[in-house]
Amino acid sequence: IADIDVKEQEIPAAAVSPPVASPASAGKAAIIGYDASLPGADDVESYWRNLLDKSIAIDEVLPSRWKQRGVALERMDGPYAAMRHAALLDRIDGFDASFWELSEDEAKEMDPQQRLLLQSIWHCVEQAGYSMKQLTQGKVGLFLALDSLDYQSISRRNAGAAKSPGLSVGLIANQISYLCNFKGPSEAIDNACASTYVAVKRAAQAIAAGECDTAIVGSAKILLDPAGFIGRDEGEILSRSGRMYPFDEKADGYVRGEGVGCVLLKGLDRAINDEDTVHAVVLGVGVSHNGRGGLSPIAPNVEGQCNAIRQAYQVAGIAPDTVRYIEAHGTSNSFSDASELAAFKQFFKESMDADAYRNHRCAVSTVKGNIGHLEGASGMASLIKALCAIRNETIAPIATWTKCHPSILLANSPFHFPTEPTAWPSDPQTARRVGLHSIGIGGVNAHLLLEAPARQPAPQSTGVREGQAGGHELVVISAKSKAALRASLAAWRHDLASSSSDETRTLANIAYTSRVGRDAMAHRVAFVVDSLQGLSRLLALELDQIEKHPVDSAEAYVGTAMVSNTPPGAATPVALAADRTLAGLKAIAQAWLSGSRIDWSGLASGKARRVQLPAYPFQMRRAWCVDEPTDDFATLFYETFGKQKATNMPAPLVEGA
Repeated sequence: IADIDVKEQEIPAAAVSPPVASPASAGKAAIIGYDASLPGADDVESYWRNLLDKSIAIDEVLPSRWKQRGVALERMDGPYAAMRHAALLDRIDGFDASFWELSEDEAKEMDPQQRLLLQSIWHCVEQAGYSMKQLTQGKVGLFLALDSLDYQSISRRNAGAAKSPGLSVGLIANQISYLCNFKGPSEAIDNACASTYVAVKRAAQAIAAGECDTAIVGSAKILLDPAGFIGRDEGEILSRSGRMYPFDEKADGYVRGEGVGCVLLKGLDRAINDEDTVHAVVLGVGVSHNGRGGLSPIAPNVEGQCNAIRQAYQVAGIAPDTVRYIEAHGTSNSFSDASELAAFKQFFKESMDADAYRNHRCAVSTVKGNIGHLEGASGMASLIKALCAIRNETIAPIATWTKCHPSILLANSPFHFPTEPTAWPSDPQTARRVGLHSIGIGGVNAHLLLEAPARQPAPQSTGVREGQAGGHELVVISAKSKAALRASLAAWRHDLASSSSDETRTLANIAYTSRVGRDAMAHRVAFVVDSLQGLSRLLALELDQIEKHPVDSAEAYVGTAMVSNTPPGAATPVALAADRTLAGLKAIAQAWLSGSRIDWSGLASGKARRVQLPAYPFQMRRAWCVDEPTDDFATLFYETFGKQKATNMPAPLVEGA
């Protein structure tokens, strides 16, 4: 295992090229990477499968699960019945502190939203095919959609918590920028449920203005404070049925949910020039406030929503009859849902002639029935869903649909609610476009327009064929610990076995991305192979079996590297990786294992491109401000909110019943 000090060991190429003017793409932003962990799904692929299967991640939450999070609830009647149903992440207490060079105490004091975002941001950058070191050669902006700090509540109420973690959502953004070495704008945005799309707007503006070369938009939501449930229940906005039925006659309020996700943006011209994988193009974002037009400061308003929609279309310069899918807010509140559909109908009707309006077809879906309402992070869940829909050419259904609410009138309108996965195929004559809508409590509305990217050209020939002389490639994998390296090799093994149908996953592209799209870390393995089959056979071996173990024409190297004695600030020797002979690749592999800085620019065979590879396997350990909660929240608040609410409430939830 190569165990070295890897600081300043790699020389990454610039992550951003000079822009190339293009009238069709000028000023637009591209989404080139994404990542998410959402209820019932640790990754984006699992999330998409759940959406297609109409899987529901909302569940009854036992007192023991709240206790594991530091919230002691000995009773779940009265006001605490509101906490019986939620869509929670499986693990929010785990963190790989050593990866970020943090102590366990520092990790415990850190808001778990920050910890989740750090890991998601790292995976997002990797998904785009970049190393963090390469990306930060340019200015990276960070725009976080955050609307709560629940972790503070349990740390303050539990004895033994020495410090209250975090001071503000702004501090979370700034600490992440510090740890990731981001040098562009660092902003936290709280516009309630509209926060994510407002953050996308701000990120696109910052890129266009030259404030940053790339931008990460991230969002996270965790649920720890009973007061958040109780207050919403007092406002009668939470569901008593424990389910969400958007736009449905069964709609009776929403169920709270958790999640984390992020997307990586770059100017479209530059993304095309850098041959990045473009997942979607941001055409425009509209943001508005209702002013005094609503029935109350928190009530939705049709005209206010129309203003945001109009603005988005004006910025995008497109007509509504080119949009055939809207990912709606859909909070399972009859008044809010009806106002949202009324806004869609009003804008489309005023923008199209009568015949076009009647003949146009546009699906309206929402993710809330699957995973509940993530509040400030709800837009991120919808955005990830839309990116999956674009990639898979399929619109996912509303999971809990039964019958349209009587206050929603769809007759003679373009809109319909998909009840099963609906094909959304590419059409060379018509761009596929989707509108994403959100209504923030407090009066902020936001509407985001995305377009599917133009089909990117097939990978060009690399000049050599796998299995032929001269067709060898150097694949490198590294991690910060031996355990993480073992986990990485297992992930690679699974990934190669499950992605054989992807035409972009050539050996040349995989090898190229492993070298330029991953940060070099202390524990290292290098493979010199001439086929994906040879690479797979090597990956099937245990780590201690790999060293210099030939399989056909494949070879692998695991070594112990010397720690560099180069004085700080002095130049470290660089090996120009340009010798593509078998002997040359072996020499480069050994140099990399020994800790030499490698300039990989000369090693790409032909026209290799970045492809998606397995994400880094963070080694999680519990990092929580308390081991056992000391306050009984139910006792603490029960008298405050009064026993009068205990009548007509569901029976107490008892484990094992």
